Amino acid sequence: MARTQFEASDWLVTIDRLVNADEIFKEIRKTKEHVITHQVHVQRLDGSEFSWPDIEDFLDFMYYLFSFACASRRPVCNLVAMDRFERILFRKWGHDGYLGSTRAFSWFPAGFENPFKSLAPGMYKAWLDPNLKEVCRFLVEVLSESNREKQIVDFKFVLAQTALELLANTIYVEAWGNNVADAASKIRGLLLGLGVDVNMPLSLPDLVAEATGRSARYPGESNWVDGPQAIVQIRNMVTHADRKKRQKLFDLSVEARFEASLLAIHYVEMASLWLFGYDGPVSTRVDLPKFIGKHIDSPWPAGGQRPGTVPP
Repeated sequence: MARTQFEASDWLVTIDRLVNADEIFKEIRKTKEHVITHQVHVQRLDGSEFSWPDIEDFLDFMYYLFSFACASRRPVCNLVAMDRFERILFRKWGHDGYLGSTRAFSWFPAGFENPFKSLAPGMYKAWLDPNLKEVCRFLVEVLSESNREKQIVDFKFVLAQTALELLANTIYVEAWGNNVADAASKIRGLLLGLGVDVNMPLSLPDLVAEATGRSARYPGESNWVDGPQAIVQIRNMVTHADRKKRQKLFDLSVEARFEASLLAIHYVEMASLWLFGYDGPVSTRVDLPKFIGKHIDSPWPAGGQRPGTVPP
């Protein structure tokens, strides 16, 4: 799509893809350099002027918006401020956290018409909420780190599970008023409330094999009944690693641990999308073929309940 346009509160954002973007992508994958591929134009909906303090926080939000869409750090750089006559007032280059041409799989449904129209308004509303702004920051930072291609698999998993528990506490416990201490129950209750399937995805065969083989491998232990239980049990092996739990962790295949990280990140993306008011299609990472993804519809009703209201 050559041009994407969306609104967030009283801001209008226009994104134009450079004509030679495909050639640029090919080159930077070879050189790992930083090259501009898109131009973003931000203005007031009513066309009025604004000061740097007016726009500074919104630009910070856009960093998190683009990073969330890509599940990877994507800063806005080379800022150029213009007056109403398009005279350049100043330039500002640079942002921490560049990843160059690093690619990362994301929930963002490539090929669908402008998902930002559904995502940006609700995410900006959450950003402006004092109780949710730091939650937004944390979720995007953790998602970006857990989704890094070269991240150690157990780090990916623990980061994603940390974000998932934050979402469970923010939505299921605090917003919906459920007083539940058990981590798996909170996560399960959150996902079921959003309409997200908690059954073990058959597309993750190594994780399914581990979940259904617990009782046979460890007498007296029950099989894991669903995704939330599997995620919490593996998290406990990593973060509460006494001798017994360490051995169980090392008994898990790398493939099963990797699939557990995919499932945890998938849950984080789905709950975050609900939190941010998104109602469009989703590219899911838990369907084969891996890293390509299949588009699904968001499972909650369009315009459904959001934090601060009763559960859906």
